[in-house]
Amino acid sequence: VALSVRSGLDLLLSTEGFEPGDEIAMSALTIPDMPRIVREHGLVPVPIDVDPLTLSISEEAMLAALSPRTKGVVVAHLFGGRMPLGSIAEICRARGLLLIEDCAQAFAGFPEPGTDEGDISMYSFGPIKTHSSLIGAVFTCRDPDLADRLNAAQEAWPQVSGTEYLQRLIKYGFVKGLSLGPVAGTVAASLRLVGRDHDRMATQMARGFAGGDFFSKIRRRPASAILAMMSRRFAQFDDASVQRRRALGERFRARIGERIPVLGSEALDPTYWVLAISVDNPTELVPKLWRHGFDATCSSSLQ
Repeated sequence: VALSVRSGLDLLLSTEGFEPGDEIAMSALTIPDMPRIVREHGLVPVPIDVDPLTLSISEEAMLAALSPRTKGVVVAHLFGGRMPLGSIAEICRARGLLLIEDCAQAFAGFPEPGTDEGDISMYSFGPIKTHSSLIGAVFTCRDPDLADRLNAAQEAWPQVSGTEYLQRLIKYGFVKGLSLGPVAGTVAASLRLVGRDHDRMATQMARGFAGGDFFSKIRRRPASAILAMMSRRFAQFDDASVQRRRALGERFRARIGERIPVLGSEALDPTYWVLAISVDNPTELVPKLWRHGFDATCSSSLQ
């Protein structure tokens, strides 16, 4: 259990003993912090092209990104869907590469033990993630020795205080209150009247590690209060909520038909954590969607 997926990836790269200049091949659509962490360790992030309809990487695209200096492959399951990893995992095993699954956007309950295809699978429970604890991540490791090394290395990090977590609970309790039905509409309209953008404000408030000192912020271990909250949340996991979201996503796709491409519409088992559409006029479309009651945005943490 780590403070975040960013924390766990940083911890992993610090324990694996890679040499400066070694390469980590990564899904080309990801959050900027992931290649940033790779570079921090003197490694080179190499992008693997992603198909927009399946949000998967192909065997051909992956092979094109590999070199004799490649040590690991990070594949991201995007927007609540998953990509099949059969051939990708086989290539990694044949070449002795560490296969890391970034499941931060794809949590729909943990898979059965031993069924994860990656050597490491990373799950996030940050502020806007499925089944959120407002912070925290879980890493499942195929190799128990690697899990022990990660735990031992993390013990050297300072611990987040319970007071800091309480402040986070209060902050996001306030944000949640602002996002409820009629309140959200009133807040958005009021901000527009004074020339403020509610969308930008929401994006800023959702950031887990805003401001400076990025690496000092992620290089910490969870407070006991965070662990207790995560344990409670796992015990109360409600699969029905994921199924309701899946049904809403499928309904939306059926309504728009083939007129607007839905990214990841052909992904494996989509759960629509985010429903992303590709349009030519997003800045015109978003305000129209707001007026009709849809929470739409052009903002994204992905690059």
